[in-house]
Order: sequence, then C-alpha cells, then structure tokens
Amino acid sequence: MNREMQALRRLWPFAKPDRRLFIIALILTPVAMGLSLLQPWLMKLAIDTHIVKGEFSGLETIAGLFLLTIVMRYLLEAAYSLALAYAGQRSILRLREYIYKHLVNQAPAFFDKNPAGALMTRATSDVESLGEALTAGVVTIVLDVLMVIGVLSVMFYLNWKLTLVLLCAAPILMMALSFCRKKLRDYFAIIRD
Repeated sequence: MNREMQALRRLWPFAKPDRRLFIIALILTPVAMGLSLLQPWLMKLAIDTHIVKGEFSGLETIAGLFLLTIVMRYLLEAAYSLALAYAGQRSILRLREYIYKHLVNQAPAFFDKNPAGALMTRATSDVESLGEALTAGVVTIVLDVLMVIGVLSVMFYLNWKLTLVLLCAAPILMMALSFCRKKLRDYFAIIRD
C-alpha cells in the first residue's frame, strides 16, 4: 500500500490542475454509496410493514422511493465516473507530454544503455496502468471502504451477534487476499519484463 501511495504522490503534480473534478467525484461518491445503502432498508421496510402484514396501502410510496434511489444512484455514479475519466485522461496526457519531453532531451548515450523496448514499456503501459489507477482505482477504493463501513454499521444495528459471527472469517479472507495480491504483483512484474 505504501508503494501505491508514493506513486500517487508523484502523480499528483500532473493531476493537480484538475483537482476540482477529483473533489467533485469524491463528494459524489459517498452520496451514491448512501443511496445504495438506503435501498435494502427500503426493501426491509416494505416487507416488514406492508407485505408481511398484508397492508398494501403505502407500498407504492416505498416502491417509488426505491425507484428514485436507483435513478439517483445511477446519475451520481455516471457523474463521478465521467468527472474521474475526464480528469484522469487529462492528467495522463500531461504525464505523457512530460515523459516525451524528458526522453527527447536525453543524450544519445542514454539510449545506448537502455533498451528501446524497456523504454517503450515504461512510457506506454506503465503510464496506462497509472491512468487506470487514477481514474478507477482511487475512487473505487474509497467507495468500497465507505460501503464496507456503511454495511457493517447497518449489520451491527440490525443484529450485532450475527455480525460478529460473520466477522470471524475476516482475518482468513484478509490473509488470502494479501497472498494473492503479492503473487499477482510478482507475476505482473515478470510479464512486464
């Protein structure tokens, strides 16, 4: 995680001119997450207060609210995805221009020491990976963390005993994910070379 943060810090000067779009995306993300957490609660409300009791009056209001949350969530996710994609692509364009100018200004001896394939890989696929991390990775991570916190909060509120039982599997899952992440990173480095 530390390497990723260092890479993002080094990328920040190229992303800084579009910081307003990144801020907009970060503001819209928790709102969209809140709407997605509202949907199961509306479903529970419809089942517990109307369907189980056989009282169907008022169910259309809950169904309308459910539909409204779906539409609003879709619009918010589209807005932050577009803001991220636009800002991320502009940031990557600035980075590519910087790399191009840097390579063009190198002495001929530099190209004798470094293979052209390695330079091309670093200048193209590595920059593309950074672009993916910038446009999708950062906000997705923030959204996933907020979603986990929100879901766990609701689960503790509804039934804290059952939530604790489910959390017993978390350490095993974390170890398995950490192992897979390390292996995938090693394989990616081998493939890139």
